[in-house]
Amino acid sequence: MSFSVNDRKPRRTDPRWAGIAAFLWVCLGVTQVGVTIDEPLDVAPGRHYWKTAFDLKGEAFGPEGVRRMFGGNPDHPPLARWVLGAFSYLLEPVRLAFTGNADPTGLNIAGARIGSAAAFGLTIALLGHFVTKRHGRPAGWAAAISYACLPHVFGHAHLAALESVLNLTWFLAVAAWLRWSESPAAKRSLLAGFGTGLACLTKLQGWLILPWIVVVIFFTPTSWRSRLAGFAGLATVPLWWVAGWPWMWYESSARLRAYFLSSVDRTHLNVMYFGQIYADDRLPWHYAVVQWFASVPPVVLVLCATGAFMAWRTPGQRIDRSFSLIPVGLLVLFSLPIARYDTDRLFLVLWPAVAALAGTGFEGIRRNLAEKGYARWSPVLSGAVLAILLIVPCLKPSPLSYVSPLAGGIRGFESRGMDLNYWGDAVDSTLMDEIERLVKPGEKVAVVPTLAGGQAAFLTPDALLRKGMTFEEQSRWRDAHWLVIYRRPSYWPEGLDDWIRSKPPVAVRQRDGVWLAAIWCGPKGSCEDR
Repeated sequence: MSFSVNDRKPRRTDPRWAGIAAFLWVCLGVTQVGVTIDEPLDVAPGRHYWKTAFDLKGEAFGPEGVRRMFGGNPDHPPLARWVLGAFSYLLEPVRLAFTGNADPTGLNIAGARIGSAAAFGLTIALLGHFVTKRHGRPAGWAAAISYACLPHVFGHAHLAALESVLNLTWFLAVAAWLRWSESPAAKRSLLAGFGTGLACLTKLQGWLILPWIVVVIFFTPTSWRSRLAGFAGLATVPLWWVAGWPWMWYESSARLRAYFLSSVDRTHLNVMYFGQIYADDRLPWHYAVVQWFASVPPVVLVLCATGAFMAWRTPGQRIDRSFSLIPVGLLVLFSLPIARYDTDRLFLVLWPAVAALAGTGFEGIRRNLAEKGYARWSPVLSGAVLAILLIVPCLKPSPLSYVSPLAGGIRGFESRGMDLNYWGDAVDSTLMDEIERLVKPGEKVAVVPTLAGGQAAFLTPDALLRKGMTFEEQSRWRDAHWLVIYRRPSYWPEGLDDWIRSKPPVAVRQRDGVWLAAIWCGPKGSCEDR
């Protein structure tokens, strides 16, 4: 089957429109999702970077300015935090115009979430365009739709976290190196090195692309002179990384050691896996593989497998073969005895490659059907069917809690003893509207679980904050009138499980009949009149 493309259809069918549509779709929902634990930890530094830069001006990047700017929380490179901080600041007037009130927390997390939505939309546009150039518009649209409707990717696009920006920079680097492999040139390798530097400036996972790049350079059919130019471009990555992170300009040796070795000394997270609580460095080897299968919708899995099969079966499909190495390589890496946590967030960067292969697989199946006489399966009709099949899981509460039917669905995960709402995003605006209605002056509300100081405060609705009321951390749950609980039982305090089993919830957020977050009457409360 040939995949050569000479597609000159009107611009109105360009799959980059999918990126714009996805961006707008996510923007409509950024205020509905509960604040997750990492968001304040990423937005606050981003705002601090901008404030320090404006306050110190020319002195911001001297030794003392850099210490003030980055010294408080240098656990991640700054690029994504710069982005989140910029959107948080710039959209404060928009929040004020729509609500009439400034954010009581001072972070404007909803505004920062627009930054993630923008990165999500750009990734879709780039992915759709890249696949279209190589396999035609139907494949480009299928890839764009597949990525946009991956429930966990879609869910992360609503969060002011690093991952949506990371996926953008990671795929930008992947696309740049694949373009170099199509036409090896020194200029392209330098641009690809710059793109890789951006990925490394976003999060530690950016460095995981380097082995794949080495494989691409070695197996690109070109002269050794061109390969050396490719390695020269790769060699610029650490230079871009240091140049983009002023924290590494001073006391470089100590700070480099602290950054790259911090994962060894960090506090380990608890994970509920098949009914047992593990420290993240003690999880069974198959955790990553199980989480991957649980995260991918069956339709995307079938299309991706088809695309990968055709890539290795059809001569000359070097680009798609390179794509197929990404998910395989990352899943093998995270099956090694290293820390594994955060469900599929650690390897979220593999999803653009999966979506690209899904686009290829979709086009291959469509052409095969057309050759067999099923001409009625036009690109528009088959694309509409694909979109409907994939959009439905994203419309339900908490896309981050999606579990594929191939992994037993969320009911299967519940029966096997898993963390069902790892990020707590099911503590959403619907549930908060209900607690706002229920709580009376002087009553205490505790959030369970809380993994960091201040997490409960950021979940407190604005209206209650303005009344001087703040949610309590989980250590105070026995003194609370109301309990807001989400299903991450690996961090539930002793006795909570027995308490919630003994009483019905007052309000529930559920997915496919399984509760993810709920409000319970607390030990000090009385629900009889409510």
